[in-house]
Amino acid sequence: MALAPVLAFGFAYMMESPPAEKIIREALFEPLIPPTRLREPGSLYTVEEDHSYTKVCDPDPEHLKRVIRESESPDHKLERLTKGRFNVAGNLAENLKAAFGGASGVSVTYTLSDVKVIEVAMDHLLELQESMLSKRHCEAVVQQLIDAKRKVCIGRQALRATTVYKVHTDSTLSADVQDKIGDVAKKTIQSHVDSNVELKRSDEIVGRDLLYGIRLNKFCVVPRDAPKAIPAPLPVDAPRVAARS
Repeated sequence: MALAPVLAFGFAYMMESPPAEKIIREALFEPLIPPTRLREPGSLYTVEEDHSYTKVCDPDPEHLKRVIRESESPDHKLERLTKGRFNVAGNLAENLKAAFGGASGVSVTYTLSDVKVIEVAMDHLLELQESMLSKRHCEAVVQQLIDAKRKVCIGRQALRATTVYKVHTDSTLSADVQDKIGDVAKKTIQSHVDSNVELKRSDEIVGRDLLYGIRLNKFCVVPRDAPKAIPAPLPVDAPRVAARS
């Protein structure tokens, strides 16, 4: 449901913070835009020209559950993620604008808390990779991508956080309109993160355990007769679209 265009929609930083994507890249993770729960370590990905990741194969979920670990973020750079308020970005920003009927005076920002790194040790990554490649269809798709000069790499780490989205509205709006804005924002955000989110108040939406960044294993999949290992691409400071399933 789109709201009547009672106001024009706009985004503005609530404080001077570098974009979350910049902080994530500086820590050598590739940002996931929008955040998702579908990019855990242990899957095989191919890297697109825009540096988005397309999933190629999934590991056995029970195998992954046994080897995945969680830790507090050890990188001081990532501490900045919990100290700022950020704009929503990319397609989510555009779709929120459309959902609000192009209204102005409404802005959506978010904060992050409980930032953790989830990861799989490199020896277990090799186990997962060999298990996936032992499946005929996974091996066939990976070979097709390699033949096409595409890199296929396994995810090693991901950034996970709890996200609180805040809808800021003009004080002249009626309570009824503000309640509807919160509901519309919740539905729009939920559709983008592919996960349930919770409307805590009329202006506050919470998404728990969303993944904001991914780091690939150091080396990508190569044919057994390859003369040398192929390094995984590093994050780049460039515009990109959302990660793909």
